Amino acid sequence: MPLTPLFTVSQPNATTIRLTDTSTGADAAITQRRAYLQQADGSYLVPTGTLTDYIEWNYLDASIDIDVLNTDYALLILVQWLNVGNIVLYSKSDLYGFTWYNENFLYSLTQYQQNNPDVLQDTNYFNNKSKTRVLIDSGDQAIVWGNDITNAQENYDAASYFRLNENLFF
Repeated sequence: MPLTPLFTVSQPNATTIRLTDTSTGADAAITQRRAYLQQADGSYLVPTGTLTDYIEWNYLDASIDIDVLNTDYALLILVQWLNVGNIVLYSKSDLYGFTWYNENFLYSLTQYQQNNPDVLQDTNYFNNKSKTRVLIDSGDQAIVWGNDITNAQENYDAASYFRLNENLFF
């Protein structure tokens, strides 16, 4: 039975993308696997020291942790299954959003509210927190509903602006 290429994606911490091969079937010709993490601007995100646009993913390992995230990203992830001659036999791709940084920031604001309940009376605080939430959700919608990496990244970047300029907005 030929391979049906599948993989799952998770973000176990702020900086890491975890890919897990969940393919079914088999193909004895497969000897290697590669992962591409393409950004909205068309460039590729790779770990420091990587000289290619892709990350080598040992075919014997079901999962790989890739330490590349330093902010929130919308990424087109492409996994390829290749033979010994570097010929792509199978590939699978999809868009994913990685929002750990901004989600963690929003939770820190929620914790702040618990200790400072009067802050909810501050219209600017509440409006800016709400805007940040809407921007993250809009980025996620752009991925899920629109398959639109550019719109997703623009929304994540706008949310990150609030996070990175916390002293101006909160």
